[in-house]
Amino acid sequence: MIVLAFFFPLAIYLLVLGFVNRHRHPVLVSGVWDGIGLIFGASGFLLFAGPAILSTLSERWRLFWLLGKGDISAAVAEGAWPLWMFLALLYFLLIVGGSAWYLWRQRSQTSIYNTDADTIERIVIDICKEQGINPMRSGNLFLFGAAPSSDLGEEPSAILEIDGFTLMHHVTLRWEPAVSPVRRIVETELRLRLSETVADDGLLGGWLLILGFVLLSFDLTGAFFLIVLNLHPFLR
Repeated sequence: MIVLAFFFPLAIYLLVLGFVNRHRHPVLVSGVWDGIGLIFGASGFLLFAGPAILSTLSERWRLFWLLGKGDISAAVAEGAWPLWMFLALLYFLLIVGGSAWYLWRQRSQTSIYNTDADTIERIVIDICKEQGINPMRSGNLFLFGAAPSSDLGEEPSAILEIDGFTLMHHVTLRWEPAVSPVRRIVETELRLRLSETVADDGLLGGWLLILGFVLLSFDLTGAFFLIVLNLHPFLR
């Protein structure tokens, strides 16, 4: 059951990624929603596999997970219940706190699927020219405008870093600060341009779909056999 629960959200996540990477146009997704998708894909491990691994610290739990045997209630009788409650609460707080911190950091990012960094850089440059914005550029960094600073004289009002992941046909936009008028203008125009840009055909989307369907089929087949095994005594 733990193995099935681990693979099910991962299979769904891979299927969604596969369909996104098979889209006719590049797809722009906010960093927060992209992070939510990643957390969902890992939720099988976080909610089931993680606690199962933690419980193997107990000999009785190890026997229960491996062989389906072991008197779990004996651990309660021995006074170990407060310890397990503390560990469960600590694990829960770590997962919730870590997820919240991760999503908070994702506010400054925007993900673009089914494209490459060179294409996005060219589009951003064209947008800046049309909007009358003249950023300074250093490699994959764009420094927009300038705001007075008593310590540094002038500092950029916004910084954009364009980071490409060629293997996954994916581009990440990192903004500093997370909220700025420049970001709103650039990403609004970028979304419009991407809706008119035809994405290159690639094999990534197909491979992700195949892997997702394989994992989902494994999950459904395993669930079917588990149901049959549990119903077998009643069918005699």
